[in-house]
Amino acid sequence: MKVLPFKIPKPENEALVYQEEHLRVLYDQLHQHSEIQISYIQNGAGTLLVGDTISDFKPGDILVFLPLCTPCV
Repeated sequence: MKVLPFKIPKPENEALVYQEEHLRVLYDQLHQHSEIQISYIQNGAGTLLVGDTISDFKPGDILVFLPLCTPCV
């Protein structure tokens, strides 16, 4: 599976970006970006692929993605 480069849109003078997603699928492409990503799962559940590890997630989980890891939800 090809890893897609991804750039999180962020104003240049901001250190932190807050974003809410209300989607059935968060991001179903294997991708990578240079930012740290912290995601809180409020509703829903699913499967997460990071590198060669597959894990389940559910409400209440906090997901932390380090720069240049390759998540696919």
